[in-house]
Amino acid sequence: MDDHILVRDAIADLVNSIPGFQVVLRAGNGLEYLAAMEQCIEVAVAVVDLRMPYMDGYETIHWIQTNRPGTRALAISVETSKIATVRARRCGAVGFIRKHAQKAEFMHALTVAASAREREGIIADLWPAETEDDAHGVTPLPKSEPRSLTDREIRFTQLACHEDELTYDQIAMRMGVHRRTVDGYRASVFQKLGIHSKAGLVLKAVRQGWIG
Repeated sequence: MDDHILVRDAIADLVNSIPGFQVVLRAGNGLEYLAAMEQCIEVAVAVVDLRMPYMDGYETIHWIQTNRPGTRALAISVETSKIATVRARRCGAVGFIRKHAQKAEFMHALTVAASAREREGIIADLWPAETEDDAHGVTPLPKSEPRSLTDREIRFTQLACHEDELTYDQIAMRMGVHRRTVDGYRASVFQKLGIHSKAGLVLKAVRQGWIG
């Protein structure tokens, strides 16, 4: 799963060259992957780029963990910071591969992830040594962010204040949840922040410095 066609095709060709592996779908972002899942395609390992438009890798991995527990999500990214690896880990990825990794390293990660029994969760061998389980699973808002908000409520807040003025249906698609779930996030956030409308949420976010 990668929004760059050349990279996506290169990864697919590499996977198909490994004995015992076959690419069953290619997607440019999380929304395309979700659409493919409606066809009941069975995926053993999903290689997920963390930076994708519309629905990024973090949201996609979280959706996979929640809705397709039989699939192991293997994160891949040019970003190698601790927060990137920890976010991927918290979202449910079983491993993390750098895009500049050698072919042998990629093949090893894919093989280990695929051979894991059912869904074993974190596979220590597939993570950078510096990865620590001490960061939030979402991009943190500034320190003024109310600590009462959950990670998913923070993500809802970020999307609700997005410059593209997303509808609640679009927010639900990006978060990989049902519209009713988003309505629940909205009600909870509004109550916790003491606001009554989306406009009020955006205004508060601007005043608090959560968005530019």
